[in-house]
Parts: sequence; C-alpha cells; structure tokens
Amino acid sequence: MNFLLSKGQLSIPKGASVLHVAPGEPSLVDRFRAKSTNYIPADLSPELYPVPSIKRIDLMEPFGIEEFDIFYASHVLEHVPDDAIVLANIFNALKPGGEAWLIVPLWEKPTEDGDLGMPPKVREELFGQWDHVRQYGRDIVSRLRAAGFDVELFESSDLGDQDIGRFGLGETLFRATRPCS
Repeated sequence: MNFLLSKGQLSIPKGASVLHVAPGEPSLVDRFRAKSTNYIPADLSPELYPVPSIKRIDLMEPFGIEEFDIFYASHVLEHVPDDAIVLANIFNALKPGGEAWLIVPLWEKPTEDGDLGMPPKVREELFGQWDHVRQYGRDIVSRLRAAGFDVELFESSDLGDQDIGRFGLGETLFRATRPCS
C-alpha cells in the first residue's frame, strides 16, 4: 500500500475523509493522518490497536452515508459474516467517486464461503486461519461489481522483480470506485 502511494499509483486527495479499518500499519496511519482532514481509524475490536482515537465500527451495520473519500481495509473482508452486506455498507459510506482500497488473501480457486458456525479448526483447515469465514479467489471482482463498484486491480506481479523483492510485495490491491452518477 505504501509503495503504491509512494509511486503515485494511488493518491490521497488533500483534505480527504478516510476510514481506515484494522489500522495496524503505523506508517500508513501517519500517511493518512497527514493527508486527510477527517481520518478515522476503526475496527470491531479497537482495543487491539495502539492507535489514538480509534473508533469501534461494525462493518455489518451501516456506518455512513456518502461520508468518505477513501475506505481502506487490508485482510478484513475474509473475517466478516456476510461480505455482500459489508460491501453495500462500504458503497453507501463512500462519496460518489470515492474509492475502497481492499486487500484480501487470494487463492487460485473460486471464492469459497463458510460461516461463523463452523468450528475454528475446520475454518483453519479450509481457509488458512481459524477466524476466516471465506477464502477469496479472483472472482471477488464479481462481488465488488455486484455491489455497484467499478474495479481496478493493482497486481504486485506487474511491478519489476527488483521492487517486488526490495519491498516484499506479493499481494493484489482492489480499487473499488463508487461511480459518480
């Protein structure tokens, strides 16, 4: 994420309103705070993060109407009970033209959903972590489009081998934009 911002492939408009879910990257917190006039770090369990002024937000509940220019969440959607509800809430919380920057763990198969009622051991075996309720495939794009977003992918594999190794890059960022009309 920091790499894409540093290279100008993504930008935070001056004075932007930013909702940052699961704010575990201190350098990114600092970058968002410096560029936005309304930076809100948030999580369902804010006590897990040593970030000042962090708010408790449940993404399963509406959390804003056309309020944010940027919504950023890395490794969050695979934890939520119903990603269709969460994506609708993100869409509604973004201003027209606003962007959701999303990173999820990917595998090469189609997305596979589970549920919170599955034993943690089973979820760990299926999805790689006990608290994941799904594993995304590249078909996440169709879920983002079904929620109304225009979607662009930033693939680490599109970068030079030198940058991939130097910056430890290896994920895909999905930029989901709420259309202006």
